[in-house]
Amino acid sequence: VDLTYPGPGAFEMLIAAATYPGGLELMYNTGKGGNVGVTYMMNKGFEMLKEQGLPDKRETAVMIGDTLDTDIKGANDAGMPSILVRSGVHSEDFFAFYEHRPTCVVDDIGALTRLLTARDATQELMAQQQEAEAYFAARER
Repeated sequence: VDLTYPGPGAFEMLIAAATYPGGLELMYNTGKGGNVGVTYMMNKGFEMLKEQGLPDKRETAVMIGDTLDTDIKGANDAGMPSILVRSGVHSEDFFAFYEHRPTCVVDDIGALTRLLTARDATQELMAQQQEAEAYFAARER
């Protein structure tokens, strides 16, 4: 939990401390990455896609975000791929502090746009994923 900026983790820890010892058992975080976020946020989003006639296949959707403990954890919890944007809150420098890993990492939104509009975006995404996996493996040694 990163307490250096006011995200759900910081507020969750504040509530847990204020209601100790029983608060931990009664706390529910319904946002991305929260302990019931998949049920109340991610699954609801896929239900809304289905209601609009769109496929609700998680493997064809992607979570794009800049925060490991909300965006990337939420995607992992929901069983969908994710793209971490380095120019946001977190980059690979934070991997030592979080267990959640993205499927792919890009430098910024411009790089993401170029990636998605590339002639062969699938191969480019696979190359980005391999680069990210190699980076994670090297960091964990």
